[in-house]
Amino acid sequence: DYGEACTAVVQEFRKPRPSQKTPCEAEVTFLLPQAREAALKDWLANFWDSHKSGTDEDEEGEFTAEGVDDEVQSGEGFATASDAIYSLFADHDECKNAEATKDFLSSAATSRDDPHLLRKLGAWTEKLLKGLGVESGELVIRAPTPEDLRDSLAQFLAHVDRERPSPWPLVKLVKCYFDSPLLSQDVVLADLPGTSDVNKTRVQATNAYMRDVDHTGVVAKIERVQTDTATHKSLIEAYKRKRGPNVFVAVTHSDVSEP
Repeated sequence: DYGEACTAVVQEFRKPRPSQKTPCEAEVTFLLPQAREAALKDWLANFWDSHKSGTDEDEEGEFTAEGVDDEVQSGEGFATASDAIYSLFADHDECKNAEATKDFLSSAATSRDDPHLLRKLGAWTEKLLKGLGVESGELVIRAPTPEDLRDSLAQFLAHVDRERPSPWPLVKLVKCYFDSPLLSQDVVLADLPGTSDVNKTRVQATNAYMRDVDHTGVVAKIERVQTDTATHKSLIEAYKRKRGPNVFVAVTHSDVSEP
């Protein structure tokens, strides 16, 4: 669907590794320090541009809506930046909710590359990752069952508890290893954010991952698969990348359809 996707992070499902210590394991890979710094800069710049696009500045900092790119005018940069920063720093009073985060960024930023604010956000980021036990950009999570693994991974995949921070905007990839008849055949399944997501961080992650996949499946509910605009858009995008038998549709909720 258009709007905010249920899946926020690229997630792979694989058969167990020989060295695995528990039946189910997940390897969470984070952006490296340089990429994290670049992400913070992009979010701040996008928020600043979107926030200022409807205002008039003085002659030195002239900024009008005319000529602003489509992403800024549509509010995608604003949504992406505020959502990411709220998710990462929800345990700080400045970002205790979505509105507080927007107010904080609006008042604290003095420019689109404010060095003081970027240093503060960078320090908060390193404190968050250290508290999670992230070392060398990776974190391994172990569990006895797929359900337990899913629960342990929840905070890394999306901002589920709005009162606690979630590092998902800094997660590059999550690989899950557990036993399954399908995975045992050396098949690797991937769950990706939708390309119609309003959050551009998630869209960029999907587009980058899709360049190397062998097959693409579009999942939709059966009662609207023929008329859903997002489904058709996803199919067209998939066919542009992979032709013919490399693209398929999987329909869900088939039990609710009438013969």
